[in-house]
Amino acid sequence: MTDPLRPFAQIIRSLWRGRASATERASPANHTARPSPQHTPNVDESLQSRLSARIAGIDTENPARLRQAFVETVLLRELGENLARDPDFGALVTRVCEQLESQPTVAQNLHQLLVRLATGQ
Repeated sequence: MTDPLRPFAQIIRSLWRGRASATERASPANHTARPSPQHTPNVDESLQSRLSARIAGIDTENPARLRQAFVETVLLRELGENLARDPDFGALVTRVCEQLESQPTVAQNLHQLLVRLATGQ
């Protein structure tokens, strides 16, 4: 059986590494300690900017809504915008959100990442 969360876990890791790299580059102590990497982080910038724009107005104290916006954004980005018109899209988003929520460590790490994206940290 394949892990249904595998694609999301990879995207979360990629976004997390990108945010960590950005934080390291922004820290004054790290600027003097080591030079910035020459290449961009392993993050799809269009996905990150799309996600940031999507969650900008969402209350960061509402992890369920942030998670829903994340899942919708990733699914539409990966599977095509036409998926939004599918009558079963909402049920798919709900199932994926429930899977993400059912794993406490994943849910907590995803929430932390989304809060950072939403607040620009």
